[in-house]
Amino acid sequence: MTQIAEISLHEWMTLGGDDRIVLDPVTGLNRYSSTPFPRDVLAFASSTANDLSPEADAFLKECFPGGARHLEAGDAYARCLDGLRDTIRAAYRLTGDVDVFFAPSGTDLEYVGLLAAAGRKPGGIVNYLLGADEVGSGCIHSAAGRYFADSTALDVRVSPGSDVAGLPPIEMADAPVRTDEGEAHDSAALAASLEHSIAAARD
Repeated sequence: MTQIAEISLHEWMTLGGDDRIVLDPVTGLNRYSSTPFPRDVLAFASSTANDLSPEADAFLKECFPGGARHLEAGDAYARCLDGLRDTIRAAYRLTGDVDVFFAPSGTDLEYVGLLAAAGRKPGGIVNYLLGADEVGSGCIHSAAGRYFADSTALDVRVSPGSDVAGLPPIEMADAPVRTDEGEAHDSAALAASLEHSIAAARD
C-alpha cells in the first residue's frame, strides 16, 4: 500500500472519495475527464467536474507547504477547513455558531440536509429536489436517502439505489424549475408553490 509520505498533494486529493475522483492510469483523468492539477486547456463544468485551477493549486501549496506527508494525522487539513469556514461565514455575515459543511459534490450534500432534519418529526422527511432533471444523476438517490454510487468514501461497496441505514422514512418530491416547453418558472411563483406544498406536507 502506498504511504501518504510518498505521494504528492495532487495524488492525495484523489484519495478518500468514491470512484468519481479516481484517475485512470492510462489517461490520467477521472470519470469527468478532469484532473486534480492545472492544465493548459479551456474547460468549464460543474464544481465536481472542473480541473484544479492555477489559483487553487497555489492556495493548496500555501496551506500545505510540507506537502501530503503532513496530512496523515489530519490536523493541518482540519485547520485549513476551519479557515475556509471562517472565510465563508465572514463573506455571508454569519455568526460563529452557524455550521458550515463541506462535501465532494452537491449529490453528497443531500445527506447533510437529511441528517439535519432527521428525528424532528415522527412521520419522516419530505425532501424537495429542485430541478431533478438538471442536477447530477445521483441526486435522485441521495435526496431520497439512498446510495448513489458503487462505493462510499470509506471504500465500502454498496448498491446504488439501496437505502442508507439510520435515516428515517424519506419521500422525495420533484420541484421542476422549468415548464414542459423549457421556460424557466418565475422564482416567486416557484417559491410560493413550494411553500404551499411544504405546508400541506406538515399538516
